[in-house]
Formats: sequence, C-alpha cells, structure tokens
Amino acid sequence: MDGKGDLMYWNKKVILVLSIVLMGLAAVFFVKNDAFLYQTPVGRIESVKKISKTVQIDNFKNQDYSVRQQLKVKILNGKERNRIITVNNEYTKSQATDLKYRKGQTVLLHLTRHHHQIKTATITDLKRDVPLTILIVMVIGLLIKMKSTGLRALLSLILNTILFFIAVEIDVQQEGSGVF
Repeated sequence: MDGKGDLMYWNKKVILVLSIVLMGLAAVFFVKNDAFLYQTPVGRIESVKKISKTVQIDNFKNQDYSVRQQLKVKILNGKERNRIITVNNEYTKSQATDLKYRKGQTVLLHLTRHHHQIKTATITDLKRDVPLTILIVMVIGLLIKMKSTGLRALLSLILNTILFFIAVEIDVQQEGSGVF
C-alpha cells in the first residue's frame, strides 16, 4: 500500500474504535440513569452507618460476625422520587447469604405502605444492569474487531451450549443410564 492508503486504513480503524467506545459510554450512561423505566422502586445509597457488630459461633465452632447497617437511600423513581429513606440491613462478615452495602450503590427496593406513607423499606437486590451493559459492549466490540472469526466463535459457543443442554436433558430422561 502507498502512504495514503495506510493512512486511510488507520483512520477507519481509529474511527471504528472511537465509535464503539462512544456508543458503549452512551449505553452505560443511559443504563446508569434509567431508573425512570423501572416499575420497582430504585434507590441510591447516600450514606452508611454501622450500628452494631456481634460475634456468631455455630455448632462446629466456626466464628462469623453479624453486622447491622443503617442506610440512607435516595429514591430515584416513582411518586417518592428524591425522597431520602432509612433502610436497615444486617449481613454477616462472610457475606455468604447476604450483602454489605456501600455508599453510591444502586439498589432495588420493596416499600411497604400504610395510608399512602412508606412504613418500611427493604433492599431486595443490587441493580446490576451497568456491569452487564459494560460486558455486552465489550463482547460486541470484540465481535466487531474479530469480524467473521468472532462470529464463528460465538456461533460455536451457542451451538455447543445447545448441544450440552440437549445431552443433559437426554441424560435426565434416561435417568443416568445412557451417560456416554
């Protein structure tokens, strides 16, 4: 290639990469601010205060700590939008079956009302769509970069997953007698 052809080739590559990055950033920004689309109340943790910490010992002499948190949560959608509520959370230090919440996290809420006033609020789960969007953008970017090789790899992954689930289903139906 001549110098002009090389430059055009690199300009196209740079424009493609910048386009993917900008679209990815736009998608992440949108998803980070999409609370208005949810029927479920969404909140952002504004402050965290540790209330107590107690030792727990089980039958096998395993030691864990139970920690109580008081969270100030700003509601991001619905009729209660911009209202700050207090939510109590209890978690174990091991976080095996529960979560420790931190300032800035976005959470899904369950609000119990009495006479149109919020009586209690509990966190049902973290709002995990931002990390998922980042992952999807990265996969799409890699597929675009890898062109047909990436598409073949994705199709192979999908086909292998389908075949795996079919094999598991056959195994379950035959009660394990036809594993091979």
